[in-house]
Amino acid sequence: DYLSPLKQQRIRQKVEKLDRLKARA
Repeated sequence: DYLSPLKQQRIRQKVEKLDRLKARA
């Protein structure tokens, strides 16, 4: 499936947030 650049950006931001939370814990 092709994701629009905006969707990719939002998903990336979500993943980054999750990674930061994981790194904290």
